[in-house]
Amino acid sequence: MTTGFLIVTRATALMVVLMATLTITAPVRAELAGDQITAALSGQSIRGTGPSGPYRVTFHPDGTVQGVAGLNDEFQDSGTWWVKDNSLCRRYETWFEGKTGCYQIRIEGRVILWLIDGIVVSKDQILSLTTPPDKGT
Repeated sequence: MTTGFLIVTRATALMVVLMATLTITAPVRAELAGDQITAALSGQSIRGTGPSGPYRVTFHPDGTVQGVAGLNDEFQDSGTWWVKDNSLCRRYETWFEGKTGCYQIRIEGRVILWLIDGIVVSKDQILSLTTPPDKGT
């Protein structure tokens, strides 16, 4: 019985080591850096759902942003967007009381995650993703 137990124990130990190695070497999804943010979002549109219902936002290459929200697109606004310190910043004329908001960005497939201090605060769908950004993996 001791030999059988020893074989099972060695096999179990080997499986644990292999699983730990796979976990350690798995790619880590990182937030995008400055130029990656610009490349990923310039000219892109996203959609999500907020307090006013569904919304759609487009990040134009010239640094302007336009958004529509509501069931019938009854809420509209525009503003500017830029990249600062590896974060995407945006300021609308009226939405969010016209205050600047800056977020780290992570993109997973067609989903954009908005983070503050590494914590996901929102997630939206990218509607017109043309070229996947380098995720830093």
